[in-house]
Amino acid sequence: MRKIPIRQGHVLGIGGTPGTGKSLVASILRERGLDVVDLNSLSERFRTSYDDERGSWEVDMDALLDALHEIDGHETGGVVLVEGHLAPYLVDAVLVLRCNPAILRERLVNRGYSDRKVEENILAEILDSQIIEATERGIRTYEVDATELSPEEVADIVIELLEHETMCVLGGENSVCPHQKLLEKLKVGRVDWTGLL
Repeated sequence: MRKIPIRQGHVLGIGGTPGTGKSLVASILRERGLDVVDLNSLSERFRTSYDDERGSWEVDMDALLDALHEIDGHETGGVVLVEGHLAPYLVDAVLVLRCNPAILRERLVNRGYSDRKVEENILAEILDSQIIEATERGIRTYEVDATELSPEEVADIVIELLEHETMCVLGGENSVCPHQKLLEKLKVGRVDWTGLL
């Protein structure tokens, strides 16, 4: 694997609705030698209350962000690469993994999600909730339809995006960014499930 020149203190997230493949992609990146923080595991330390109606934990996001800033990313040259559905709330840039809602429904049902939780997550996927959250926060946002891609292909995309963020965004290269084809493929708005409503 090629060495990625990364500046210290940059946070790149892998986000997406539950079931889109974030954890699987993160495990492949770990196998390739990158340190990836599991936001779900990290956030367990900062749970405040359980929402019975939604079937999920509330998290102290300020405390989680503080904990994330304490991670120096020394194993990846200073970058903190994170994975989890909370990524759009905590990062400098995020790649949101998308998945066809019919396939996503199957995955969530197979995980044992309640009918209500399945419907909530399908609606979030159709309505681009993570994309909207990230863009409203002013976070550099990218998206990829991972439905037909292997987890290895998505991991390759994450690595190339990491190189782009480092060289062209943080590095301030004056030359033409060599990642223009990738950026066009990851442009927000290319994935649209609203016709399924």
